[in-house]
Formats: sequence, structure tokens, C-alpha cells
Amino acid sequence: MKRQLQSIAFLTSVLAFLSSESKAQVSNYNFSTSNSTYAEITGGTVVFQGDPVNEIDDDFAAVTIPFSFSFNGSSYTTAYVNSNGAVSFGGGNSEYEYPLENIDDESAIVAAFGTDLYSGDYPASTITAQTIGTAPNRTLVIQWKNWQTLNQNDSSNLNFQIRLNEAGGIAANQSVQFSYGLIYLDALTDLTDVQVGLRGLSVTDYVNRFSTTGWQSTTAGTDIEDYVETSADLLPVNGQLITYTQATPLAINLKDITAINLGSSNKIAWSSAHEDKGDRYILERSNDGNPLFR
Repeated sequence: MKRQLQSIAFLTSVLAFLSSESKAQVSNYNFSTSNSTYAEITGGTVVFQGDPVNEIDDDFAAVTIPFSFSFNGSSYTTAYVNSNGAVSFGGGNSEYEYPLENIDDESAIVAAFGTDLYSGDYPASTITAQTIGTAPNRTLVIQWKNWQTLNQNDSSNLNFQIRLNEAGGIAANQSVQFSYGLIYLDALTDLTDVQVGLRGLSVTDYVNRFSTTGWQSTTAGTDIEDYVETSADLLPVNGQLITYTQATPLAINLKDITAINLGSSNKIAWSSAHEDKGDRYILERSNDGNPLFR
């Protein structure tokens, strides 16, 4: 397949770097799961805290990301923490118990335990945010501690984190992780549907998980409303870690690049072994190895 690029200036420098970049869609993110040790944070900023008088239910708050974080093709320095087990970018909305399928929310969303949650009425329930590590390899950790499902009558105990990784400051390498600690649900309580995954700016762009048999046997979801069925016998194990990474760029054979001077403009054409409709590319111009523009 061929792609052409028109420029408004003469081609007076050397083409230094060309790579493909998948169209900005979270549906292109890669999923993996593994077991590790749950690392609870003990400091940071308290975003929400349980209160005997005012329970935290269906609420959100802004948290500063101390580095530029790339998600869904855009860069963000603010995350909006949703009390219902999710974080959004570009705006906050917590009026929906299942964050990924909220058609009224036009922000990008990541959901680790997306369902109807609340703090209960005791101060031990907290959501905190803390940055760990050193630049350019920091991680913003957002932690739900001693949180509860609304239908559990104060008998549940949920401990999990959403982690945003700086990854050397390289946008294409930055990732989202869901880390699970102690999760307890009462055996007498009905099943709870939990949304797990990522969503772009609309409900048509998503990558999520589905299972009715346990958190260790999920499959890729085929509907934005898909869920992981959760009960006293169907829980994430302590230390389970879910990671979402961005799609790997397509390889381009540099010998296939041609440049033609058209007098008032230049035309650059290239081919690659594989392309999908909607793919876009990064082009850098340089005369010394350092990009002049991108």
C-alpha cells in the first residue's frame, strides 16, 4: 500500500526518522496479566476518605499527573479519580456505576474495578494518590483502600490500584496497570458485575475483559457492557497485575521511500509490509540527526 505526504517547502534536509503510528484507539492496546506482590502505598495525597456522616458515593476529584502521560493518542497532566473504581482523562464524571459504558461521559477512561462502590462510614476507607520512583521512570499510583461495593452492607473490603507509568518519558512506552490486593466479598451477597478495561472518547472505542468463571480466566470483551463476574468465590488473587500497553508501531522499509520535487512542493511516498485503514505516520526532518520538526 502507498501513502503520500505533501509539504509546502522544498525538501532541503535529510529524512532522519519515519515510523508508523496506529490510529489513536484504545482498542489497539495490548492486554497481559501476571501475578506479583501487591505494593500498598502509605503516603501521598488523600483524595477521598470515609466519614461517619458523609459517605463517599458517586464522586470524582482531579489529581495532578507529575509527568506528561500519553493515553489514546493524547497527552495528559491531570487524572480524574472516580470513586467507582476508575480514572478518566479530559474530564470527570462519576454519575454512572459502570464507568466504561457511560454514554454521557466523553472523556477517556480506565477502569480497574468499575462498579457501584462507596467508602462506607468509617475513616479507614480511603482513596490516595502518590508518585513513586524518580524521573523519567515515575509511576502515579492511585489506590482504593478498604473500599466497599454498595450492595455489600459494609461487609466487603476492596484494595486495588491504578498505576500510570512514565516509562522513561517515551510516550509510546507508557502503560496503564491495575494491581489488586486483598479483595473480600461476603458469601451471602449476590454476584457483582465489574468492568475492567480501557475506553477512548466514545463507547465504540474500548478494550475490556469478560468472564463468568473468574478473574484468572477472562477473555477479550466484545461489547462495551461486558464485565467480569465477581463474588466471594470469583475474585482477583492478591497480587494479580493487569497491564495495558500501547500497540507496537508498524515497520517501514526505508529503501521504499521516494522523494520527488514538484517545484512548489515535495512529495514523499513509501510502502510498508502491512497497513490498516486509518493508520497514520510520524515524519521528522533533520540535517544533523536532531529533528527540526515533527
